Amino acid sequence: MILTIPQMNFGHWCIFLTHWGVILITITSGSAALLSLKVCIGDPNRTSTDLQLYVKIYWVLYNITVPLAVLITAFYWTFLTGADVDFAVDPVLDVFIHAVNAVVMIVLVVFSRTPSRLLHFLHPLGFGIIYVIFSVIYYAAGGLSPFGAVYIYPMLDWSSPGIAMITVVGSAIFLILGHVLIVLIALGRDKLSNRFFKDTHSMNIYSDAYN
Repeated sequence: MILTIPQMNFGHWCIFLTHWGVILITITSGSAALLSLKVCIGDPNRTSTDLQLYVKIYWVLYNITVPLAVLITAFYWTFLTGADVDFAVDPVLDVFIHAVNAVVMIVLVVFSRTPSRLLHFLHPLGFGIIYVIFSVIYYAAGGLSPFGAVYIYPMLDWSSPGIAMITVVGSAIFLILGHVLIVLIALGRDKLSNRFFKDTHSMNIYSDAYN
């Protein structure tokens, strides 16, 4: 994350969804590591189904970050690599923040026991709405991209609201489908884990209050 900041003015750095994703991936990955460490050194016989606040926060971050990372990767390589403006700040760094990001999150899904619920698609969708609102406010306030354009991304140009809305709706559908895919991967992961690792233990978080 730190390596991407010197490439442009920090104020401009903050406007890109890619960099929002980098921040989320950093926080989510760090939270996953700390949570795993806490479970390892904590009470292995703890059976309470009450979720601690830090677990809830991590779960929401996880639900947002995984499909968002996949969306950022798909959006960038589909629409921005051939754009008139070169969005790549550095070829190697470009791959890390627009490809490795998704790989890291998929690895987290496969090798963690974090559950995924269908109704939690509201988390990434809600985050996406927040970014859309931000992009509208930024445009209305006269904000410019580092390249002097009136849009942050060409496909999210609010001077052409029709194209921008198509992008928003398409991205929302992608986030929902991405979340569904993550749920299916998690189900397959758990079935394989239960079949081949009979002694696997995981925190019971099937609380009706959060599912």
